[in-house]
Amino acid sequence: MIIDGHAHASGDFLKPESIIDNLDKYGVDKVILVPGELESTKNYFLPNLAKLFPSNNVVKLTNRLTKFVIEIAGTVKQITKGNEHVFNLTQRTNGRAIQFIWITQQIKSPIEYLSEKLALWNFKGVKLHQCWEDYSVDSDFFRTVAEWTEKEDLPLFIHLYSDNDVEQLDIPMIPCQ
Repeated sequence: MIIDGHAHASGDFLKPESIIDNLDKYGVDKVILVPGELESTKNYFLPNLAKLFPSNNVVKLTNRLTKFVIEIAGTVKQITKGNEHVFNLTQRTNGRAIQFIWITQQIKSPIEYLSEKLALWNFKGVKLHQCWEDYSVDSDFFRTVAEWTEKEDLPLFIHLYSDNDVEQLDIPMIPCQ
């Protein structure tokens, strides 16, 4: 079985039919889906910057750019509505889309929200994104969510922003090739 480990519910993954068509086109059985830009049909293409700049940490550069754009746009406010959209997509893709719920600091009671949505939606994991929000891996917010996912035996997928956060989590850094 081939599972695409990360896609956003926008562009080619905005509608159930296009999700299934794209998975079939590339021979993929399932996709882990998180919110994207609401109602956006745009697809984004990032060139292989690591190949162009092999001695630079291009992830750090794209993280800074993402953080800047997201802060200006205020897109983080759409995430809870996006979680609902992803749930609806999982119901209409015959088990091909796997929901990971995206939790943000915009949600006043993250544990209540996660517990309620787990009971309703039976999502399969939780996503955090430091490029969209400013918090440290040693913050109360991060610890609360991480402890909840551990208690529920769910994976926690986090897009880290800085080398410091990688080091705090004791994750080995692997250079991009």
